[in-house]
Amino acid sequence: MKIYRKKSIVIVAFQMTKERRQNGADWPYWLQLAWQKENFIIGAVSSENYPNSDGTDKLIIHTEEGVHLLVDWDDYIIKDVNGEFQMDAIKTDIFKVNYEEVELIKINDTYDIMIKQEEVELIQISKIQKK
Repeated sequence: MKIYRKKSIVIVAFQMTKERRQNGADWPYWLQLAWQKENFIIGAVSSENYPNSDGTDKLIIHTEEGVHLLVDWDDYIIKDVNGEFQMDAIKTDIFKVNYEEVELIKINDTYDIMIKQEEVELIQISKIQKK
């Protein structure tokens, strides 16, 4: 019998708060792109009260499965960095149990990610832009 360990998954994350929802100023680039997509298409992020939003309502993520995920305040919106555009909303307590912050090291307009594990490894990520 063989024993297996689940491979690491690298994600980018953004914690949505009431303040961040209202001003949108520090939203990451990938979330801004999702916000600009037409409502109700896969990968779009829209307001809960669309089209009557006043900028204080919660966000909804439109997924491939046709599910509309409600993003509560302080939830983390995560995105896979392996080229797939899959977003999800995760509660703060679950996020903190399952994810740890990684150190970014800039090398020639791309970012390598140093993952803190038993064995240190570098994962090349193609141009994660800080915006």
